[in-house]
Amino acid sequence: MKCLCGFINNKNGADKLLEDNKFYSVFQNIKIPTIVLNNTDEVEYINNAAVRLLITFTDCSLSCGGRKCREKIHGWLQEGLCNLENEKHYELLVDNKGKKRYLEISLKKLFNGRNEKIGTIVNLNDVTDQYLAEKYISRSFEVTKTIYNITSYFVGNFDLDSAINNALADIGRISDASRVYIFRIYENGEKMENIYEWCAEGVTPKKYNLRDLPTKMFPWWMKQLYEDKIIHVTDISKMPEEAGAEKEILESQGIKSLLVVPIKRKDELIGYLGVDNVYNTIKWNSFVSQLLQLAGKLFSSVFERKETEEALLESEKRFRELFESVNVAIFLHRIEGNGASGRFIMVNDFACKLLGYEREELLGMKPEDTVGKSQINEIKLLIKDIVRKGHLTFETTFVNKEGKTIPVEVNSHICAIDGEEMLMSIAKDISQRKKAEEEIKILHRAIDQSSILVIITDYNGKIQYVNTKFTEMTGYTFEEVIGKTPSILKAGKKPLKFYESMVANIRSGKEWRGELENTKKSGETYWVLTSISPILNEYGQITHYIAIEEDITERKKMEIELKKRNKELNDTLDRLKSMQQQLIHQEKMAGIGQLAAGVAHEINNPLGYVTSNFEILKKYLEKYRGLIDKYNDYAKSLKVCDIDKNELDLMLKEIVDYREENSIDFIDEDIDGLFVDTMDGLSRISKIVNGLRTFSRIERQENFEEYDLNEGIENTLLIANNEIKYYAEVKKELTPIPVIDALTDQINQVLLNIIVNAAQAIRKKNENNSGIMGMISIRTYSDSEFVYCEIEDNGIGIPEKNISRIFNPFFTTKPVGQGTGLGLSISYDIIKNKHNGDILVSSTQNVGTKFTIKLPIKQEFEEEI
Repeated sequence: MKCLCGFINNKNGADKLLEDNKFYSVFQNIKIPTIVLNNTDEVEYINNAAVRLLITFTDCSLSCGGRKCREKIHGWLQEGLCNLENEKHYELLVDNKGKKRYLEISLKKLFNGRNEKIGTIVNLNDVTDQYLAEKYISRSFEVTKTIYNITSYFVGNFDLDSAINNALADIGRISDASRVYIFRIYENGEKMENIYEWCAEGVTPKKYNLRDLPTKMFPWWMKQLYEDKIIHVTDISKMPEEAGAEKEILESQGIKSLLVVPIKRKDELIGYLGVDNVYNTIKWNSFVSQLLQLAGKLFSSVFERKETEEALLESEKRFRELFESVNVAIFLHRIEGNGASGRFIMVNDFACKLLGYEREELLGMKPEDTVGKSQINEIKLLIKDIVRKGHLTFETTFVNKEGKTIPVEVNSHICAIDGEEMLMSIAKDISQRKKAEEEIKILHRAIDQSSILVIITDYNGKIQYVNTKFTEMTGYTFEEVIGKTPSILKAGKKPLKFYESMVANIRSGKEWRGELENTKKSGETYWVLTSISPILNEYGQITHYIAIEEDITERKKMEIELKKRNKELNDTLDRLKSMQQQLIHQEKMAGIGQLAAGVAHEINNPLGYVTSNFEILKKYLEKYRGLIDKYNDYAKSLKVCDIDKNELDLMLKEIVDYREENSIDFIDEDIDGLFVDTMDGLSRISKIVNGLRTFSRIERQENFEEYDLNEGIENTLLIANNEIKYYAEVKKELTPIPVIDALTDQINQVLLNIIVNAAQAIRKKNENNSGIMGMISIRTYSDSEFVYCEIEDNGIGIPEKNISRIFNPFFTTKPVGQGTGLGLSISYDIIKNKHNGDILVSSTQNVGTKFTIKLPIKQEFEEEI
């Protein structure tokens, strides 16, 4: 036997293994606790996992040399608990902290080439959680079965003492109690005594020492019972202060835990039924508590029955109620001399309901009549087996009166009623359990065959299950990942804090969702959309975690490609926007170019009379200078003291004559008019120049600003005046409207395009009647959300076939060189797409055309993210 903590010390054994066997390190790192026995069943090798497991059951340390663990293993072998003839064995141990733990021990013998046994591999597995879960499920069935057994003891003519002792024994076994007892309270509640007792093996009976006990010795105890309370003390040492007297008595008897229920007859306390444990502190579950209460009621009825005939009848009634009220089918029938079954002599209501027969019908049937034809022989053989063994639990399928099959679990045993051996069978409908089992199988197949990856780990993150998709995706086999953590899949591209945050989130009971880049066994990376959720037990505690992963590798590749394409599209869009702005500007300049001659003429008119006025003003100025010179000469003469008066008169006459000859008085009257006319001409030139600058500015306007549509119309009419005035009059109905959010220069361009088109349509209609003037009507109005502008002409109109095409790029009906075909297309884009408005057209050929522009008062701008 090698040392558990220091391991192999024999130079001819382990050291050689360490030197020569390259698999030794693999053996030591296997996660499954493993022990290797030699051919004499002595421990030869033990791996680290087994060391960590076994240390929890001893106080072994590095200084003990493995002695205590070695003794533990030898003890198993000597006691036969690890029987080498069995392939699998379960053992209950208590670890260093006093916690019960269950080990699954699996054995595999080793043989050499001559088929000689050379050793045994022992695998250990802590299956405590699994065992306790299975035990919890079976516990409820065992309790139910115990109730049925107890009720069977009191059927027919029975021996009271024997029935109660059997019942107490059943209660003791199902409750893991050291003792089960019944105390009787008598003499008006003054005394009590232990009248029935069952003791587990090795436990000393107390029945004969607990006689004629004064109840006043147990004040707290009796108070609880009189108040019809259940006394459940998990740890006697922690009983309440007011129970000091009871605590001292119970501790003197070595009792660690107890559970007691009162036994009453009507409202009178006549005793109590209790269980206790002298080895461990126990918290009994609700099953045991309900069992004791039911048994207490049954015992109360039994006591009454044996005391008087009236009590007997009452007891039978209660038994019947119990018999009829349980949610399982109970059948009682005789056994024939040849071991065959007789007809049913008793069935309960649930049996009738389960099979769909009336009671009288069932009482005329045999057990084999309750199953299908293919199962009759099987049932007959089972009954003979029950007669031979005394009891048997098995599963079968009932067939009810309507032919429907019902899966049941049957517990049958031989019982004596009125001195005659009979067979009582208790059948439980397990349809839901079978359905659940089938659903679990289907669910397991669905998960295993699913196209998503499924990983289940324990609380510490050790992998316990992966489905087929996982192994296909990662390249790891099921065996390679079991016991490992999902960290083997890390691609190393996430910081440690990311995983710490993930673990903290799921440990808090929350679900974590996100995208992970993982690594296959081959080193290739892949992407998964992952959801990790905790799995809770019945107490709300986290026991496992489940990860559901969807392969999104192709999607991630598409996202990367999409980002690349989006960038290319955005770059292209930026270029298109730039080209569009250039195109709009070129169209604008083309329009203004077409109007250039007219604009020049508009400027020349006021410029002509401004220039003429300046020439006149220049002449007027020369005459004013001559007059001023004469006034200056006259003023100088006045300063000479001896100047002749006749000379002064002469000079004054010259001044008067100069004024008359040069029409100075007329100039005084005319000069103000000249200035007014000149200022008016300069103002008109200024407006035309400013209008041209507004329409022809090169800078790109991207931001919306406040815009007065009426002002824009006036400005546009000023620019287009020379194009209009020879062919049409303009009628304006510009009502007060609110300013709007707009790209000013672009709205002006739209107005110019439509107004010029209107003038050209009128000119074309009247080109053979030059004396006729057309009409362009411009009207504005608004509502709560929009402003409107209607521009209507009585020109040549638009053919119906062209109405739907006029906003198409490059569509024009004008001769080559007179239109680009982009004016209305650009106008549509400006109004519809850039301003979220609308532009509508209606036209009748040779009657006229009306354009309606609809613009939002306020633009809804998307917030930048």
